[in-house]
Amino acid sequence: MVRNQGVVNNLLQSIYSLNAKQVFAYAIGIASIFFCAGIFFEQVLFFLIPFLCVGLGFIIWDYRVLYILFLLTIPFSVEIYLPNGLGTDLPSEPIMLAITGIGILLFITKIKEVDYSYLYNPITILLILHICWIGVTSIGAQHPIVSFKYLLAKIWYVVPFFFMPFKLIQSHLESKKAIYLLLIPLMAAVLWVLIRHAGYNFSFRTSNTVVYPIFRNHVSYAAILVMFLPFVYALRQLDIQNKTRKLLLSLCILILVIGIYFSYTRAAQASVIIA
Repeated sequence: MVRNQGVVNNLLQSIYSLNAKQVFAYAIGIASIFFCAGIFFEQVLFFLIPFLCVGLGFIIWDYRVLYILFLLTIPFSVEIYLPNGLGTDLPSEPIMLAITGIGILLFITKIKEVDYSYLYNPITILLILHICWIGVTSIGAQHPIVSFKYLLAKIWYVVPFFFMPFKLIQSHLESKKAIYLLLIPLMAAVLWVLIRHAGYNFSFRTSNTVVYPIFRNHVSYAAILVMFLPFVYALRQLDIQNKTRKLLLSLCILILVIGIYFSYTRAAQASVIIA
């Protein structure tokens, strides 16, 4: 285990020690090889690999880029049904898998730098116990493969949404940036829904149709808007000095409230009134 950790550390250090010219030279060399292979084998996939390598390079260089991309894609993620009863959310879920892998790698390679104070939080303890209990029950489950798939799915949700923010969001400024990264695409999604809904005269009958495929139904759509509304209000209260930003955030609040109203979800509407 120690030996493997040393190998990974040495590999990462060698990558980080490269200067810009070396990175560019390696990138050109690798891209040229794959482009030539694509021409020779007449396969489009070979042309895509260099771009994937560039993306991977950015992730290795600064994994925060991947987390920013993750936050930006959450409001636009679409549920896709796969064969054999499987399903996934694209593009967010593959990114979540990558973030989970990076999180585990960071934990292994930088275990001495981990702030264990977060682990003593009651919520963290309950969450870890919850995951462990799922693992224990999966062993004796009637369908262990299905159970372990469920366990893995839990892990790749818990790591990006709960544990990675401990590493990446450590100040009020970073928290505000994260909220803005979610807010901008969410507002675009809400406006898209409202424009579509306006084409049907905001009828209740089409409230499910207009939110699809970004949202599963009008209830989940309304729930997301209600949950995000307090964060937008908090941003507005914090940005007192910036009048332009405060005005834009007020407009965002108005759009969210309109979206909640035309979602025709009574629980969401009542939540706004009570709040």
